[in-house]
Amino acid sequence: AFPNKRMNEKLFGYSSDKLHANMLYKFEKKKKIGSSPSPKFVFVHMLMPHYPYIFDKDCKQQEDKPGFQERQRYTAELTCTNTLLKKTITSILKSSKKPPVITLQSDEGPFTYDEMRRSGEGTDWTTVSSEAIQTHMKILNAYHLPGDDAKELLYSGVSPVNTFRLVFNTYFGTTMKMLEDKSYFIPHLNRPYDFYEITEKLTSFKK
Repeated sequence: AFPNKRMNEKLFGYSSDKLHANMLYKFEKKKKIGSSPSPKFVFVHMLMPHYPYIFDKDCKQQEDKPGFQERQRYTAELTCTNTLLKKTITSILKSSKKPPVITLQSDEGPFTYDEMRRSGEGTDWTTVSSEAIQTHMKILNAYHLPGDDAKELLYSGVSPVNTFRLVFNTYFGTTMKMLEDKSYFIPHLNRPYDFYEITEKLTSFKK
């Protein structure tokens, strides 16, 4: 989605009203996953919290204004997102006949506004600070894993590159090799496959 409201409506054919209703519809549909026939694999990508920030903390619609109280508007939509997620997961757990495997991951952390602007577009990521890298690479990576030994499956530093390998090996009998938990950046959005490693920057900054 673009930060320009008119561009959003022209290119994608939706308004803030439709986007707000669409997000709530998706959460309602996800609540019913547990009661639908099994087995099933469900992958859902939700753009929340994400600009345009159109949800307030009570999940009511609010008008997005780029650059105006950015942190407050992000925090409000994050509060709403957490509320909707908790209700959805609770519904799935209650309605599932067999304990489900659930993973929650964000695809990226926030952009440091002064270095990366609102969306990272036009940014030379090879020049940003270690603090900006650390902020952007922080993500939610949470697991609901059935079984008494589930806690032993996870380890410090586990990253999304191994999420499905860990799950498939444990619950579906696969023998996938675990990969090194490395982190990468791309120099520019116009060069999305030109990766360079930043694992050492993250590790040294944490120390």
